[in-house]
Amino acid sequence: MTMNLFLKKVQNRMAENPRIIYEFPIRYAKRALNFHDFRHKLSVRRAQIKRNAVRRANNYQTPKRLLIYVIFANGQPLQAYKIYFLEKLSALAAQVKIVVNGQLTEADRTRLSEIGDVCQRENSGYDAAAFRAGILETENLDAFDELILSNDTNVGPFTDLHDLFKKMASKKLDFWGISYGDSARWDFTGYNPYGRVPKHVQSYFMVFEKSLFMAHEFHAYWAQLTDTNSRDKAIGLHETFFTQHFESLGFKHGAFLGVSYDDAMYIHPQMLLEQLACPIIKYSAFSYDETRLLWERGFEGVSEVPRLLDYLKTRTDFPFEMISEIVETIAAKKQETKILIINGSEDLSSQETVYRIYNKKEQLTSLHFLVLVRNFIRKEAQLKRRDVKAADVIVVFKMPKNTSADELFQFARENGKKIFYDLGDAAAEQIFNLSADRKNAQRYELTDFDGILAATTQEIGAQRTLSSPSQIGYMFTSLRENERRGSKTEPKKTPLTLCYSREIGENKANFALIAPALLRLLQENKKLRLYLRGFDALPDVLQPIQAQVKLIDVPDYIHFLRFLKAVDIYLAPLTDSLENQFVSEHKWLEASLQQALTVASARGSYLSAIHDGKTGVLSADDAWYATLSALTEDSKRLKKLSAAAHQFVIKNRTTLRRKDEFVEKIYDDC
Repeated sequence: MTMNLFLKKVQNRMAENPRIIYEFPIRYAKRALNFHDFRHKLSVRRAQIKRNAVRRANNYQTPKRLLIYVIFANGQPLQAYKIYFLEKLSALAAQVKIVVNGQLTEADRTRLSEIGDVCQRENSGYDAAAFRAGILETENLDAFDELILSNDTNVGPFTDLHDLFKKMASKKLDFWGISYGDSARWDFTGYNPYGRVPKHVQSYFMVFEKSLFMAHEFHAYWAQLTDTNSRDKAIGLHETFFTQHFESLGFKHGAFLGVSYDDAMYIHPQMLLEQLACPIIKYSAFSYDETRLLWERGFEGVSEVPRLLDYLKTRTDFPFEMISEIVETIAAKKQETKILIINGSEDLSSQETVYRIYNKKEQLTSLHFLVLVRNFIRKEAQLKRRDVKAADVIVVFKMPKNTSADELFQFARENGKKIFYDLGDAAAEQIFNLSADRKNAQRYELTDFDGILAATTQEIGAQRTLSSPSQIGYMFTSLRENERRGSKTEPKKTPLTLCYSREIGENKANFALIAPALLRLLQENKKLRLYLRGFDALPDVLQPIQAQVKLIDVPDYIHFLRFLKAVDIYLAPLTDSLENQFVSEHKWLEASLQQALTVASARGSYLSAIHDGKTGVLSADDAWYATLSALTEDSKRLKKLSAAAHQFVIKNRTTLRRKDEFVEKIYDDC
């Protein structure tokens, strides 16, 4: 009776709040994660205790310091603030090494040589490689008590640096910096070995005590750090990794500022200077007006730069002509193109929206465009006319035709904005339902826009027959929500698994095309398993093999991508229909990223995306049984094809720094 009452109460709770079904696993996962964090902290504390004896031997009171200062030079005269900061910081050091990425003028080389030893190198590997060179090429490192690493993005100092070092010495740390960087649940670089961005000391200014820089782990770290030839690699493999790595080894760290929210060093420079006595300002902080803050940092507020300039001029002794030079240099520099993506879709988490909005944003951001996404038709929509006015290019996705949208487009055109329309999965209907008797008054015409974005060459070809301006925006998949670059997927477990996922609105005839082959295949091989997603009940045709079939309910798109790790063969059948000619190849992209082999119909976008027998397998309509039977009986070939598809997608079809016709069009226009 007691159990019945309990179950009744649970049923009532679920009826009142159906989301509890999904929330419970999330709550459980969070508790497990908290326990993992507790174990990690306990392990770190034990390691720190072991290092206490070495740490106590540090000379915090009268340290002999080595400064390694990194400067970027492009053959033009250095800005004055770089040398000014170096001079102030070098006063604290017994020895100064200046590592120059790039080319110095002869006058600057002479001037820098008066401050320290100058080493010029090619501009490669970013600051991480320059710091590495400075550290590994120092033969007498053991002669120093502290090691300072700093770069030329620091403007200042605005307070006495002796006070900074004195305050941090009192904390008795192994290493420290000015500020911590924001932590994040996901690794935006695609390279961090932790797969996320942990709390980290920002690398533009770091100080190391002898207890750390004379440890063998420190030298091993820099000796192995050889691949930072892109900004993402430098951040992922070094800046956002270093702190957590050495913390786990028992080294203690800290930061002068306790503020790590909102990217405060860039968004709140005046507040940090006036209220927290921050000794420096980041060079790029001077470039953040309201528009740039919104588009690059997602911060809606008033820029502190005007107040900062006034404060520096009236309340500090810092040479203001150097600040003026910085502001003028930034103003003269060509600003990044700003792209506004307006999402008119109701479903923000659908597969189509993820690809057409968020993956597109990730692709464009990696190419150094400033991208802002605004929702249009939801209650929480925040699209404002100022967003439209500030944009250089506007991309519209699934915008319903209505008065508000018409007014928005009119406002955009009056302000000289180019507007592109993203067809999404509605391509076939949009392209072919244009005859006078079938035209839909609630749908925009292709010719209403400056350009049309499509995902497949089939769409582009059809549009061009209608003399419509068009650019192809290839389907790119994201490493952010799937697996980290270079990581190994989990080994597939027996038994061999096949999977078919039916999308919302997908033609049921697609599954009917392969159902007879699946029935025969699983009847003959009892070790095979089949996963079906998007089905309310087991199809009648598969009743004889129901013990080998499992219906999966993974409503969240991202969780389904993770589920694909357990799949060996992903099925993508397409019947010979007009609609299927325009279906994108996203199933192949998702499966390949998780090392699941895609077997698809030999039509539509799969014909151009898949290299048959190399990065996937294409099947004729009457050959599905033979195709699948051959693959399931040859595990070595299956694994070889899966690995080849995985490597191809990683190399060619992920979002990072990928150009398409749309990107080239923006480059030409802007």
